[in-house]
Amino acid sequence: MAQRSSRCFRIKVLAVILALVVGACAPPITRVGAGGTLKIGIHGNSSERLDPYSSTSAEAQSVRVAQLFDGLTRLSPSGKVTWSLAVAMRPNATLDEWTVKLRPNVRLHDGRTFGAEDVIYSVRRILDPRLASAGAALLSFVDPDRITKVDDLTVRFRLKRPFSLFEQVWSNYYLVMVPRGFDPRHPIGTGPFRYVTAEPGRGSIFTRFARYWGGPAKIARLEILDLPSRQAEINALQGGQIDIAAQIPSQQADSLANTPGLRLLESRSNNHLVLGMRTDLAPFDDVRVRNAVRLLVDRRQVVRNAFSGHGAVADDLDIRDNACGFPGPEQRTQNIAQARRLLAEARVPHLEFSIATADDQPGMLELAQVVQQNALRAGVTVKINKLDTAGFLARWKEWPVATGYDSGPYASILQNSLLPDGTENVSRWNDKEFVALADELLSTGDPAQQCAIRQRMDRIQHDRGGTLIPAWNDLLTAYRKQVTGLPVTRSLPPVYYLTGVSVGQ
Repeated sequence: MAQRSSRCFRIKVLAVILALVVGACAPPITRVGAGGTLKIGIHGNSSERLDPYSSTSAEAQSVRVAQLFDGLTRLSPSGKVTWSLAVAMRPNATLDEWTVKLRPNVRLHDGRTFGAEDVIYSVRRILDPRLASAGAALLSFVDPDRITKVDDLTVRFRLKRPFSLFEQVWSNYYLVMVPRGFDPRHPIGTGPFRYVTAEPGRGSIFTRFARYWGGPAKIARLEILDLPSRQAEINALQGGQIDIAAQIPSQQADSLANTPGLRLLESRSNNHLVLGMRTDLAPFDDVRVRNAVRLLVDRRQVVRNAFSGHGAVADDLDIRDNACGFPGPEQRTQNIAQARRLLAEARVPHLEFSIATADDQPGMLELAQVVQQNALRAGVTVKINKLDTAGFLARWKEWPVATGYDSGPYASILQNSLLPDGTENVSRWNDKEFVALADELLSTGDPAQQCAIRQRMDRIQHDRGGTLIPAWNDLLTAYRKQVTGLPVTRSLPPVYYLTGVSVGQ
């Protein structure tokens, strides 16, 4: 009885906290109209804006963007690039000109028809240096002054250089389309949900867009509550304040799966943790030091500790299932003796460094802890600098060593994380041979040639890249049993795909 009373007291306290967070009382789930209300708890922060081109990459921002806007192409739940606002993309022979055909009869939330002029406006806005858009690096090959309207449903892109992965790159959520005259204070898009209200760091409300080109969502109303931590998500789910906890720590997955009234969805994903080491700063400008850090880490321990077994060992490459194959050495494993030798050769036998991290993604803090523990065996001292999400993201590329995460098709990872101007190139890696091969890759449309080039690029990244990529993590989403239709996903979390989700009474 004492244990039950204590739990009830915690739930009541949580309800009061949530009421303060969203600025109103948070009673048990209520349903409004046909389709009902779906409530999602997610890790957010107060620096977000409902502008898809803002520089924040926080989880809550990305999920909101996915409900309001569409891209020219998109990732399906299985991770494949599929058509969205575009229905065809045709290149010229030299791959430096692409003609995009748009889907007809796509409606914006205000009733206007989406068309070619909106695409041109969106791309120029992404590339406007005054905005400092997170997607600008992805479109570095686009000349904003040489985009032309052929007709209302056709746009021609004349590029600065050939770009063979054109269809892939537009599936990135930083490159969604907005209408001409877009106002982030009153965001209008083509997505399955319409904006009602939002307060960064607290929550947002959306309603179903009945004229959505992909068919209306099953739920009538969507509420996304910004919560301060993963534990707060779990508490809110257990207390009945939300229907879905967007991503949960793997350490609590099994217990939630066995909780009456709750369900667990596990997706074998392309998501992976990253430890970025600044290659423009000593001592990590020495590849021997970077490789020593990679050799210090017990990758199986990362899977056990960071993901409680809900993941798999990785080998410092960003793509889990490379259709081209990787003709490299055997899986890199922990080798303390070799790590010591490399550090001695680099004249830093007693290496010391700090890892900046946050509770932004499951496993990030635990990865830092495993590195810290493993490093002691080689006489390396690692300190952990745990920050709040807003502070961490504000200086993410400034820390000498920092945790991160990535997922997506190769075009996005190449442009964003592996090339020198990438907005998510946390290690500031700039390998001349790798960059030259990337230019070759993007200049050919022949799949066999692309694979031959990719294999060379993968070997370079494996041997002298700027990041430790120790593990793939499964995506874990907990939800109430009344929720149906959440898909198993490959790259993006299930809460990006809500049109087929419904909530029972």
